[in-house]
Amino acid sequence: MDQINLRFELQGHKLSDWPSIRISFNGDEIWKDKVQDSISLEFLCNVSDKNVIEIEHFDKNDDVLIDDAGNLLDDRHCLVKWIVVNGIAMDLNFLSEYQFEFENLQGKRFITNYLGENGVLRIPFEYPLWKFWNSLQTKVASYPK
Repeated sequence: MDQINLRFELQGHKLSDWPSIRISFNGDEIWKDKVQDSISLEFLCNVSDKNVIEIEHFDKNDDVLIDDAGNLLDDRHCLVKWIVVNGIAMDLNFLSEYQFEFENLQGKRFITNYLGENGVLRIPFEYPLWKFWNSLQTKVASYPK
């Protein structure tokens, strides 16, 4: 079975505690911990024809600071700064193509790399990576320079 190299850079922001994050690849948990400040992670994973990277923010309660007018002042959250799959970087522009599913908002989805609520960011891709890369050409061409 072929293997691929996965690298992640995450940025945690603490309010009363650091964000709890779980990373899974094709349904198998490969990392689970609190993201303290900025961290880089790297994994070697068995790859299939169709694959899914999942980054889940979990175990968040009311760890948010809101003023009297309802404006967000501070929040425990995690930013997915980038993901690299076998040397192909997925930066903020790329990640904005995927939706973060919030578990506590009745299945609502938002396009973001800001994991501020409990939920999952799912990134499906095909292997070999050239199939995946070819499927992105129209999206990549439309990015602002």
